[in-house]
Amino acid sequence: MKARETELKSDLFGEDIKKILPIIKENQSDSACLDNALELFASAGRSLPHSIMMLVPQPWGDEFHLGNDLKGFYDYHAGLMEPWDGPAALAFYDGKSIGAMLDRNGLRPARYTITKDNFIVLASEAGVLDIPAENIKQKGHIRSGHMIYVDLEKQRIHFNSEIKNRVARKEPYRRWVDENKIALHGFSDSVEAPLINKKQLIRQMKLFGYTREEVNMVVMPMALAGREATGSMGNDAALAVLSEKPQLLYNYIGVSNSTLAVELGI
Repeated sequence: MKARETELKSDLFGEDIKKILPIIKENQSDSACLDNALELFASAGRSLPHSIMMLVPQPWGDEFHLGNDLKGFYDYHAGLMEPWDGPAALAFYDGKSIGAMLDRNGLRPARYTITKDNFIVLASEAGVLDIPAENIKQKGHIRSGHMIYVDLEKQRIHFNSEIKNRVARKEPYRRWVDENKIALHGFSDSVEAPLINKKQLIRQMKLFGYTREEVNMVVMPMALAGREATGSMGNDAALAVLSEKPQLLYNYIGVSNSTLAVELGI
């Protein structure tokens, strides 16, 4: 977003557009940064589903079974905004409607329950509220990249295909892409591979803060398979006392006295 701030223009605000900068404030959580970007897109006149679809697209491409209009929408907006792989489960609200979706990796569960008396519950786990079975109208879970959307004014619940197809068909995105796309043929074959000095490469990696874990877990899969590696937060490293590698002292210290005693062999 910071790289795009110099290109922001508005006939309405003119030079005053600079007053909203920076779009994303520093030292925020990933959720807060996404909220800043979502507010910008929605304030510019896009609907809430349109804005969130730009920021967090579902998996799309030739290998995915999506309608041509929806593929055209994602293809068009891919040139405006990179996919935001941040919060795995999202909930968004503008006072008139509320929605939820999972990111394209779908690494967090999101289950919903709709009751016969017009009550909807969404949470990571099922059964967070005691709802009698005879009062349940519908229940299910949100898939990776999918959305559920509640229009509070019209008192309607929209599911993934309905809301996304409506947004994708609002403008001729597929035609715009077809008319303006430029295909590069034989580009890779005309570029010679750069000569790499291994010692200099290692020095540069150290200067830019690359770790062995990042090289093996992130860079290597991208180089070999041409895609980003799938991962999740958490520390699954072995206990320091069981490691054969040099460890810092505080790596041996657990969260309680009992853990400390076990790891230090007391």
